[in-house]
Amino acid sequence: MNIKKIITVGLIAAASGAMALDYVEVTDVKARQRYPWNGLVDIDFELDSKATEPYFMKVTVFDNIGKTNLPVKTVCTEKVSQEANPCMVTKDTTRIVWNAAEDLPDGFKCTNVLVTCQDTRCSGFDGLYCIVDLKSGKTEYLDKIPLGGWSDEYKKGLMPFRLIPAGVFMMGSPIEESGRSQNETYHKVVITKPFYISVFELTEKQYSVLMGAVGDTCRAKLLSYAEARGADYSNYWNVTPTEYCWPSSKGVASSSVIGRFRKLTGKANADLPTEAQWEYACRAQSITPLNIGTDAVESMMNITGRYKGNSSDGRGDAAYVTHTHVGCYKPNAWGLFDMLGNAQEWVVDAYADDLGNKECRDPEGSANVKIVSTDGTSRCASLRVVKGGGYYQDCGTYVYDRDRRAGLFQCRAASRDGQWSGPDNYCRNGIRIQFTAE
Repeated sequence: MNIKKIITVGLIAAASGAMALDYVEVTDVKARQRYPWNGLVDIDFELDSKATEPYFMKVTVFDNIGKTNLPVKTVCTEKVSQEANPCMVTKDTTRIVWNAAEDLPDGFKCTNVLVTCQDTRCSGFDGLYCIVDLKSGKTEYLDKIPLGGWSDEYKKGLMPFRLIPAGVFMMGSPIEESGRSQNETYHKVVITKPFYISVFELTEKQYSVLMGAVGDTCRAKLLSYAEARGADYSNYWNVTPTEYCWPSSKGVASSSVIGRFRKLTGKANADLPTEAQWEYACRAQSITPLNIGTDAVESMMNITGRYKGNSSDGRGDAAYVTHTHVGCYKPNAWGLFDMLGNAQEWVVDAYADDLGNKECRDPEGSANVKIVSTDGTSRCASLRVVKGGGYYQDCGTYVYDRDRRAGLFQCRAASRDGQWSGPDNYCRNGIRIQFTAE
């Protein structure tokens, strides 16, 4: 890109702001344009001891008079976050990079750059969090996490949702990512509408309150896709879609979890997330295999979510290889728990082997039915996408055949698989609910 005027970066200001429950001070901020000039500005800084990971930093730029707030959109931490402002960083980050040539192709003169930590609240909506009472259907909006954090009541009779802003991200994985599968084609996705998504996976107690069933724990509820929103095909051998077959139909079975939730709350657009919504929410602006800004390594997975390798760590009520209480591990930068590990999660999309490499907006997934032929007889596999990896998967790098890998590689933001969407008594998947912010 041609730069018509030199971009001059002068003296820098720094400020701190609230991020979750911490107050992080940003100090010793310096901004320097790269030499020779290539349109990038390096912003270096130090953080105080209260910094946690992950969190967000926002860059604000003023002109040489200090009165005009110039547009800043393309800020990132190299190899950690998407280009966005605010951008996700980890606690040991000391530099963020601003692509000034992208945002201001005509150049400018600048004497003030303000760098802050913040919680990236979406303005224009009722609150950062929406709390749904699963008994009455009433909703309450909050600007921050309740004092004392998410107690068990928010995993039983109440269900908290977090507002996710509209935005752009890279879905899938780059070819150099360890353990990637060929079905993770890297491509740009635009999410045009903000949406609320549940902070935790649906728990056994929440399921029992909503469905009138038995269950009293904060463990993730394991259930089939058919039980979650309704069977999309009449049976395993029949390729005739039902009235609930996404994306041709947005309807759900009235007896399903989503059907009951819609009736209870009046939220007619409530559903499972699409695969794109799920991965966007999971990543929270990260571009790394794990959604806390790191590579997929055991030490990081041990704090991120339940998998086979940490099944005896005593978190929750599980001391063997099974799912456990939600919220026992580190959340991502948007405060969502167990996006990786614990229960593998259903999304609404039909499974396709290749998502393609073209940019898309609010994709709804494949409309095609995957047909499997066994002994010359065709049958409908009716596969739906599952994301996030689960408690039963090993942590390792071994390959058990030429095309598929086992272990921690399944517990990555980009990892995706297809499973039968019909009734299933042996299911290891859970769900979380989303609805469009209005």
